[in-house]
Amino acid sequence: LAVVAGACRPARLPPGTLPGLEVTFDVSSLPEDKRKVFAEREIATYLDEAIRRALLDQGRDPGSMTLQLVVTKFRFRSSGLVAIGGMMAGSDVIEVDASITRNGDEVARYTTGAATILPGRKRFDRLIEEAAERIVAGFPR
Repeated sequence: LAVVAGACRPARLPPGTLPGLEVTFDVSSLPEDKRKVFAEREIATYLDEAIRRALLDQGRDPGSMTLQLVVTKFRFRSSGLVAIGGMMAGSDVIEVDASITRNGDEVARYTTGAATILPGRKRFDRLIEEAAERIVAGFPR
């Protein structure tokens, strides 16, 4: 397990896991402070891996496809804010517009996201895992 931002994470996936899947992120619509936190916390890396892990856990290989995620809302509360305000400090949130293409043809488009209000050391993990599961739920079968 690796420790990042006070949370335990599963071991990194081996390079080349689900090689046909390309995941891209667009955070340009987020305010600058949110883009900074998104980058500093390496949200794209963790969410990409969580999506691949969710697909593997379901025994699914999407083959060759591109998943484009446009992050439309993102909030990750600071540990201090959570400690002081608890649930009154609001929730951690990620919302995305997802588009899946195969051979240049769009095969799915949907909006999804995840939120958690619970405090604790694993709240980052819960947010990422829940978001990944909801993103994967929109994949064509």
